[in-house]
Amino acid sequence: MNDNLLALYGPSDGLPYDTEIIFVHDLYTEGSEDAWRTTWTNDDGKWWPREFLGKNFPRARILSVSYNACVTSNSSQGRMESLSIVAENLLSLLCISNVGQRNNCPLVFVGHGLGCFVIKNLMIKACETYMYNKDKTTKLLRNVGGFAFYSPFNSGVDWDLYAYESGQRNSMKDFITTTSAELRILHEAFASLKHRMQERQKSRKLWSVLTICESHETASRTRGRSQRSGMFVTEATARSGCDVFLFGVGDHFDVCKHQSTGDVGYQCFENWLDSILKSSTKSSPNYMPKFDRTNDETYFRAFPTRDPFMDHSPGRHRSYTYGSYNSHNSYNTYNTYNFTVVHEDWDEI
Repeated sequence: MNDNLLALYGPSDGLPYDTEIIFVHDLYTEGSEDAWRTTWTNDDGKWWPREFLGKNFPRARILSVSYNACVTSNSSQGRMESLSIVAENLLSLLCISNVGQRNNCPLVFVGHGLGCFVIKNLMIKACETYMYNKDKTTKLLRNVGGFAFYSPFNSGVDWDLYAYESGQRNSMKDFITTTSAELRILHEAFASLKHRMQERQKSRKLWSVLTICESHETASRTRGRSQRSGMFVTEATARSGCDVFLFGVGDHFDVCKHQSTGDVGYQCFENWLDSILKSSTKSSPNYMPKFDRTNDETYFRAFPTRDPFMDHSPGRHRSYTYGSYNSHNSYNTYNTYNFTVVHEDWDEI
Protein backbone atom coordinates (compact mmCIF):
# COMPACT_ATOMS: atom_id res chain seq x y z
CA MET A 1 0.00 0.00 0.00
CA ASN A 2 1.55 3.32 -1.10
CA ASP A 3 1.39 6.55 0.84
CA ASN A 4 -1.08 8.90 -0.83
CA LEU A 5 -1.88 12.59 -0.81
CA LEU A 6 -5.45 13.16 -1.95
CA ALA A 7 -6.68 16.58 -3.07
CA LEU A 8 -10.35 16.65 -2.12
CA TYR A 9 -11.35 20.28 -2.41
CA GLY A 10 -10.16 23.43 -4.15
CA PRO A 11 -11.55 26.81 -5.16
CA SER A 12 -14.04 26.71 -8.03
CA ASP A 13 -13.53 28.29 -11.44
CA GLY A 14 -9.76 28.07 -11.15
CA LEU A 15 -9.48 30.79 -8.50
CA PRO A 16 -6.23 30.79 -6.50
CA TYR A 17 -6.34 29.23 -3.03
CA ASP A 18 -5.37 31.29 0.02
CA THR A 19 -4.79 28.49 2.56
CA GLU A 20 -3.91 24.78 2.52
CA ILE A 21 -5.28 22.29 5.05
CA ILE A 22 -3.78 18.79 5.36
CA PHE A 23 -5.61 15.99 7.26
CA VAL A 24 -3.67 12.99 8.67
CA HIS A 25 -5.49 9.97 10.15
CA ASP A 26 -4.78 7.66 13.11
CA LEU A 27 -4.07 3.92 13.27
CA TYR A 28 -6.84 1.79 11.76
CA THR A 29 -8.05 -1.82 11.83
CA GLU A 30 -7.93 -4.36 9.02
CA GLY A 31 -10.38 -3.53 6.24
CA SER A 32 -10.31 0.22 6.95
CA GLU A 33 -7.72 1.28 4.39
CA ASP A 34 -9.83 4.34 3.52
CA ALA A 35 -9.14 5.88 6.94
CA TRP A 36 -8.09 9.04 5.09
CA ARG A 37 -11.84 9.53 4.47
CA THR A 38 -13.74 7.61 7.18
CA THR A 39 -11.77 9.26 10.02
CA TRP A 40 -13.38 12.58 9.12
CA THR A 41 -16.83 11.32 8.00
CA ASN A 42 -19.75 11.94 10.36
CA ASP A 43 -22.89 9.88 11.02
CA ASP A 44 -24.69 11.51 8.08
CA GLY A 45 -21.98 10.35 5.71
CA LYS A 46 -20.62 13.87 5.28
CA TRP A 47 -16.89 14.33 4.95
CA TRP A 48 -16.88 17.50 7.06
CA PRO A 49 -13.52 18.94 5.89
CA ARG A 50 -15.02 19.32 2.43
CA GLU A 51 -18.69 19.87 3.29
CA PHE A 52 -18.19 22.34 6.14
CA LEU A 53 -14.82 23.97 5.51
CA GLY A 54 -15.40 24.12 1.77
CA LYS A 55 -18.47 26.29 2.31
CA ASN A 56 -17.01 28.57 4.97
CA PHE A 57 -13.51 28.77 3.48
CA PRO A 58 -14.22 28.52 -0.26
CA ARG A 59 -10.68 29.48 -1.26
CA ALA A 60 -9.04 26.71 0.76
CA ARG A 61 -7.14 23.81 -0.76
CA ILE A 62 -8.00 20.72 1.30
CA LEU A 63 -5.98 17.50 1.14
CA SER A 64 -5.98 14.21 3.04
CA VAL A 65 -3.06 11.87 3.68
CA SER A 66 -3.33 8.08 3.48
CA TYR A 67 -0.54 5.95 4.92
CA ASN A 68 -0.20 2.32 5.92
CA ALA A 69 -1.14 2.45 9.61
CA CYS A 70 -3.07 -0.81 10.05
CA VAL A 71 -2.69 -2.20 13.59
CA THR A 72 -1.97 -5.68 12.22
CA SER A 73 0.76 -6.62 9.77
CA ASN A 74 0.95 -8.93 6.77
CA SER A 75 2.52 -8.81 3.32
CA SER A 76 0.32 -5.94 2.14
CA GLN A 77 -0.54 -3.83 5.19
CA GLY A 78 0.73 -2.65 8.55
CA ARG A 79 4.34 -2.55 7.29
CA MET A 80 5.11 0.87 8.74
CA GLU A 81 8.36 0.37 10.63
CA SER A 82 9.18 3.98 11.46
CA LEU A 83 7.45 7.34 11.64
CA SER A 84 10.55 8.72 9.95
CA ILE A 85 9.70 6.78 6.79
CA VAL A 86 6.13 8.09 6.78
CA ALA A 87 7.36 11.66 7.36
CA GLU A 88 9.92 11.31 4.56
CA ASN A 89 7.25 10.05 2.18
CA LEU A 90 4.84 12.81 3.14
CA LEU A 91 7.46 15.54 2.77
CA SER A 92 8.21 14.27 -0.74
CA LEU A 93 4.50 14.25 -1.60
CA LEU A 94 4.07 17.80 -0.35
CA CYS A 95 7.03 18.96 -2.43
CA ILE A 96 5.72 17.20 -5.56
CA SER A 97 2.33 18.88 -5.21
CA ASN A 98 3.84 22.28 -4.25
CA VAL A 99 2.14 22.36 -0.87
CA GLY A 100 3.39 25.20 1.31
CA GLN A 101 5.10 27.00 -1.57
CA ARG A 102 2.74 29.92 -2.18
CA ASN A 103 3.51 33.25 -0.50
CA ASN A 104 0.97 34.57 1.99
CA CYS A 105 -0.84 31.21 1.98
CA PRO A 106 -0.80 29.60 5.45
CA LEU A 107 -0.45 25.85 5.76
CA VAL A 108 -2.52 24.13 8.46
CA PHE A 109 -2.13 20.51 9.58
CA VAL A 110 -4.92 18.49 11.22
CA GLY A 111 -4.12 15.16 12.87
CA HIS A 112 -5.92 12.44 14.81
CA GLY A 113 -4.09 10.15 17.25
CA LEU A 114 -0.94 8.81 15.60
CA GLY A 115 -1.48 11.27 12.75
CA CYS A 116 -0.50 14.08 15.15
CA PHE A 117 2.93 12.49 15.48
CA VAL A 118 3.28 11.93 11.76
CA ILE A 119 2.83 15.70 11.49
CA LYS A 120 5.33 16.43 14.27
CA ASN A 121 7.87 14.14 12.64
CA LEU A 122 7.20 15.81 9.29
CA MET A 123 8.17 19.18 10.75
CA ILE A 124 11.38 17.75 12.15
CA LYS A 125 12.09 15.97 8.87
CA ALA A 126 11.69 19.33 7.11
CA CYS A 127 14.38 20.75 9.41
CA GLU A 128 16.57 17.73 8.75
CA THR A 129 16.37 18.20 4.98
CA TYR A 130 16.72 21.99 5.18
CA MET A 131 20.33 21.97 3.95
CA TYR A 132 19.47 19.79 0.93
CA ASN A 133 16.35 21.57 -0.30
CA LYS A 134 16.49 25.07 1.16
CA ASP A 135 14.00 26.79 -1.08
CA LYS A 136 11.03 24.45 -0.72
CA THR A 137 11.72 23.45 2.89
CA THR A 138 12.20 27.05 4.01
CA LYS A 139 8.94 28.15 2.39
CA LEU A 140 7.04 25.22 3.90
CA LEU A 141 8.33 25.89 7.42
CA ARG A 142 7.67 29.63 7.17
CA ASN A 143 4.15 29.12 5.77
CA VAL A 144 3.00 26.83 8.59
CA GLY A 145 0.03 28.51 10.26
CA GLY A 146 -0.79 25.99 12.96
CA PHE A 147 -1.77 22.49 14.02
CA ALA A 148 -5.12 21.06 15.11
CA PHE A 149 -4.64 17.82 17.04
CA TYR A 150 -7.53 15.49 17.90
CA SER A 151 -6.74 13.36 20.98
CA PRO A 152 -2.94 13.35 20.72
CA PHE A 153 -1.37 10.89 23.19
CA ASN A 154 1.62 13.12 23.96
CA SER A 155 2.79 11.08 26.94
CA GLY A 156 1.37 7.76 25.79
CA VAL A 157 -1.65 5.60 26.64
CA ASP A 158 -2.04 2.98 29.37
CA TRP A 159 -3.99 0.30 27.52
CA ASP A 160 -4.13 -1.29 24.10
CA LEU A 161 -7.30 -0.42 22.21
CA TYR A 162 -6.54 -3.12 19.64
CA ALA A 163 -5.22 -5.89 21.93
CA TYR A 164 -7.37 -8.68 20.47
CA GLU A 165 -7.11 -7.87 16.78
CA SER A 166 -6.28 -11.09 14.92
CA GLY A 167 -3.02 -11.22 12.99
CA GLN A 168 0.56 -10.21 13.54
CA ARG A 169 0.95 -7.15 15.75
CA ASN A 170 2.20 -3.94 14.11
CA SER A 171 5.28 -2.88 16.07
CA MET A 172 4.28 0.77 15.70
CA LYS A 173 1.66 0.19 18.40
CA ASP A 174 4.53 0.14 20.89
CA PHE A 175 5.22 3.76 19.97
CA ILE A 176 2.06 5.01 21.68
CA THR A 177 2.64 3.47 25.13
CA THR A 178 3.58 5.47 28.23
CA THR A 179 7.00 3.76 28.26
CA SER A 180 7.91 4.87 24.72
CA ALA A 181 11.13 6.92 24.72
CA GLU A 182 10.57 7.74 21.04
CA LEU A 183 7.23 9.35 21.79
CA ARG A 184 8.68 11.48 24.57
CA ILE A 185 11.68 12.63 22.52
CA LEU A 186 9.54 13.45 19.50
CA HIS A 187 7.06 15.45 21.59
CA GLU A 188 9.88 17.43 23.23
CA ALA A 189 11.66 18.03 19.91
CA PHE A 190 8.49 19.35 18.30
CA ALA A 191 7.82 21.63 21.29
CA SER A 192 11.32 23.06 20.92
CA LEU A 193 10.87 23.65 17.20
CA LYS A 194 7.44 25.23 17.74
CA HIS A 195 8.89 27.67 20.28
CA ARG A 196 11.74 28.53 17.92
CA MET A 197 9.46 29.20 14.96
CA GLN A 198 7.07 31.35 17.01
CA GLU A 199 10.04 33.46 18.06
CA ARG A 200 11.17 33.82 14.45
CA GLN A 201 7.64 34.69 13.29
CA LYS A 202 7.18 37.08 16.22
CA SER A 203 3.71 35.64 16.71
CA ARG A 204 2.13 33.29 19.24
CA LYS A 205 -0.82 32.60 16.96
CA LEU A 206 1.24 31.20 14.09
CA TRP A 207 2.59 27.69 14.73
CA SER A 208 -0.07 27.43 17.46
CA VAL A 209 -1.57 24.10 18.54
CA LEU A 210 -5.30 23.55 19.03
CA THR A 211 -6.09 20.31 20.88
CA ILE A 212 -9.58 18.79 20.89
CA CYS A 213 -9.76 15.84 23.29
CA GLU A 214 -12.23 12.99 23.49
CA SER A 215 -14.85 13.33 26.23
CA HIS A 216 -16.41 9.84 26.24
CA GLU A 217 -15.06 6.42 27.11
CA THR A 218 -13.91 4.31 24.17
CA ALA A 219 -14.69 0.61 23.76
CA SER A 220 -11.75 -1.56 22.67
CA ARG A 221 -11.84 -2.87 19.11
CA THR A 222 -12.46 -6.47 20.15
CA ARG A 223 -13.95 -9.29 18.09
CA GLY A 224 -15.82 -12.07 19.87
CA ARG A 225 -14.56 -11.08 23.32
CA SER A 226 -15.82 -8.98 26.19
CA GLN A 227 -14.90 -5.39 25.49
CA ARG A 228 -12.98 -3.06 27.72
CA SER A 229 -14.10 0.56 27.92
CA GLY A 230 -12.31 3.57 29.31
CA MET A 231 -10.73 6.93 28.54
CA PHE A 232 -8.13 6.06 25.93
CA VAL A 233 -6.48 9.49 25.65
CA THR A 234 -6.75 11.43 28.90
CA GLU A 235 -6.79 15.19 29.36
CA ALA A 236 -3.34 15.09 30.98
CA THR A 237 -1.63 13.56 27.98
CA ALA A 238 -3.63 15.49 25.36
CA ARG A 239 -3.26 18.94 26.93
CA SER A 240 0.55 18.91 27.03
CA GLY A 241 2.13 21.42 24.66
CA CYS A 242 -1.07 22.98 23.29
CA ASP A 243 -2.09 26.63 23.11
CA VAL A 244 -5.87 26.07 23.02
CA PHE A 245 -7.60 23.06 24.62
CA LEU A 246 -11.17 21.85 24.79
CA PHE A 247 -13.14 18.65 25.10
CA GLY A 248 -14.91 17.60 21.93
CA VAL A 249 -17.95 15.38 21.56
CA GLY A 250 -17.48 11.62 21.45
CA ASP A 251 -14.97 8.86 22.15
CA HIS A 252 -11.53 8.49 20.58
CA PHE A 253 -12.96 7.58 17.17
CA ASP A 254 -15.85 10.04 17.11
CA VAL A 255 -14.20 13.19 18.48
CA CYS A 256 -12.95 14.10 14.99
CA LYS A 257 -16.28 13.42 13.23
CA HIS A 258 -18.07 16.76 13.60
CA GLN A 259 -21.80 16.23 13.12
CA SER A 260 -22.68 19.80 12.20
CA THR A 261 -21.31 23.31 12.00
CA GLY A 262 -22.97 23.86 15.38
CA ASP A 263 -20.76 21.22 17.00
CA VAL A 264 -18.75 22.97 19.76
CA GLY A 265 -15.57 21.31 18.54
CA TYR A 266 -16.13 22.41 14.96
CA GLN A 267 -16.94 25.97 16.00
CA CYS A 268 -13.72 26.15 17.99
CA PHE A 269 -11.78 24.71 15.05
CA GLU A 270 -13.29 27.23 12.65
CA ASN A 271 -12.63 30.19 14.96
CA TRP A 272 -9.05 29.03 15.49
CA LEU A 273 -8.53 28.61 11.74
CA ASP A 274 -9.98 32.05 11.09
CA SER A 275 -7.53 33.56 13.60
CA ILE A 276 -4.65 31.81 11.81
CA LEU A 277 -5.68 33.29 8.48
CA LYS A 278 -6.03 36.78 9.96
CA SER A 279 -2.63 36.54 11.63
CA SER A 280 -1.06 35.51 8.32
CA THR A 281 -2.58 38.39 6.36
CA LYS A 282 -0.03 41.11 5.63
CA SER A 283 -0.11 44.34 3.67
CA SER A 284 2.05 42.95 0.87
CA PRO A 285 0.63 40.04 -1.19
CA ASN A 286 4.16 38.63 -1.53
CA TYR A 287 4.96 38.85 2.18
CA MET A 288 7.47 36.31 3.50
CA PRO A 289 8.90 36.63 7.03
CA LYS A 290 12.55 37.64 7.18
CA PHE A 291 14.82 34.97 8.62
CA ASP A 292 18.47 35.14 9.57
CA ARG A 293 19.89 32.47 7.27
CA THR A 294 23.12 31.96 9.25
CA ASN A 295 21.34 31.51 12.56
CA ASP A 296 18.68 29.29 10.99
CA GLU A 297 21.23 27.04 9.32
CA THR A 298 23.09 26.63 12.62
CA TYR A 299 19.82 25.75 14.35
CA PHE A 300 18.56 23.34 11.71
CA ARG A 301 21.92 21.56 11.46
CA ALA A 302 21.93 20.84 15.17
CA PHE A 303 18.25 19.99 15.62
CA PRO A 304 17.10 17.42 16.64
CA THR A 305 18.63 14.07 17.66
CA ARG A 306 17.21 11.67 15.08
CA ASP A 307 18.38 8.22 16.23
CA PRO A 308 15.01 7.01 17.61
CA PHE A 309 13.26 7.85 14.35
CA MET A 310 15.79 6.66 11.77
CA ASP A 311 14.82 4.36 8.93
CA HIS A 312 16.58 1.06 9.57
CA SER A 313 16.21 -0.03 5.93
CA PRO A 314 17.67 2.96 4.04
CA GLY A 315 18.36 0.93 0.90
CA ARG A 316 14.72 0.22 0.10
CA HIS A 317 12.94 1.85 -2.84
CA ARG A 318 9.82 3.70 -1.80
CA SER A 319 6.83 4.69 -3.89
CA TYR A 320 4.49 7.62 -3.44
CA THR A 321 1.16 8.49 -4.99
CA TYR A 322 -0.50 11.83 -5.52
CA GLY A 323 -4.22 11.56 -6.26
CA SER A 324 -6.68 14.29 -7.13
CA TYR A 325 -10.40 13.83 -6.48
CA ASN A 326 -13.13 15.68 -8.32
CA SER A 327 -15.78 16.76 -5.82
CA HIS A 328 -18.53 15.81 -8.28
CA ASN A 329 -17.29 12.24 -8.73
CA SER A 330 -17.47 9.18 -6.51
CA TYR A 331 -14.72 8.56 -3.96
CA ASN A 332 -13.12 5.86 -6.08
CA THR A 333 -12.65 8.06 -9.14
CA TYR A 334 -9.36 9.90 -9.20
CA ASN A 335 -6.19 10.44 -11.17
CA THR A 336 -3.03 8.78 -9.90
CA TYR A 337 0.60 9.70 -10.52
CA ASN A 338 3.29 7.31 -9.30
CA PHE A 339 6.87 8.22 -8.45
CA THR A 340 9.81 6.23 -7.11
CA VAL A 341 12.63 7.88 -5.21
CA VAL A 342 16.15 6.56 -5.67
CA HIS A 343 19.13 8.12 -3.85
CA GLU A 344 17.25 11.39 -3.20
CA ASP A 345 16.37 11.89 -6.90
CA TRP A 346 12.91 11.50 -8.45
CA ASP A 347 12.42 9.16 -11.40
CA GLU A 348 8.95 9.03 -12.93
CA ILE A 349 7.66 5.55 -13.56
